[in-house]
Amino acid sequence: MKLLRPCAAIFLVCAFAGAISAENTFLGPIPMQYAHPDTEVALDMHRFFQPAGAKLEVGGKKGIDVAYDLQTLQLHLRARETGICDIPLTAKSDKETHQTVLTLAVTPSRATHHFVFKPKHGEAAGSGGEKKPDKVASETAASPTPQKIYLAGIFNGWSAEKTPMIGPNEKGEYAVDLPLEPGRYGYKFIVDGKWMLDPDNPQTEDNGLGDKNS
Repeated sequence: MKLLRPCAAIFLVCAFAGAISAENTFLGPIPMQYAHPDTEVALDMHRFFQPAGAKLEVGGKKGIDVAYDLQTLQLHLRARETGICDIPLTAKSDKETHQTVLTLAVTPSRATHHFVFKPKHGEAAGSGGEKKPDKVASETAASPTPQKIYLAGIFNGWSAEKTPMIGPNEKGEYAVDLPLEPGRYGYKFIVDGKWMLDPDNPQTEDNGLGDKNS
């Protein structure tokens, strides 16, 4: 019985402390947020802000559109230019004031390249995509729709599994978008485990292994 008394006392103290903390306003540090120009950043402030009767004021910054929902505590930011901006946040109540800073790093958007593969009748899925004799071509034309198509290239370490292509769409095409800087990138399609060139890209290059890449 003696052991139960201190435990009960500890429980009451913890419960009382929790009740006090729930009534206090809290505004904590916010990790740096990253964005691209004209791309919205949505931040759930429940993780950083406990109102307890306080109102959150978001400081304005030139070149940044700010919208804050008092009901859902969702903060929406949209920057129009690149750069690093510090946005002041202030929580004010009748009893206290809390402040913190939200740092928004806006970097240039990376160019996106659209890769498309469309199976063509009469072409075998060989390593080079060359046309084969009529017998092979007819077998290819009668073969079922490819089950899995991947994109492999220098941009993903020539992995046969990292970049699956989505499809087919209504045109029978498989596609994937990749953020790539301008430049030349060797690549191939992997159709049901068979490597092949891009049939719609006439430009090829030697890969140093006696074969070619698109």
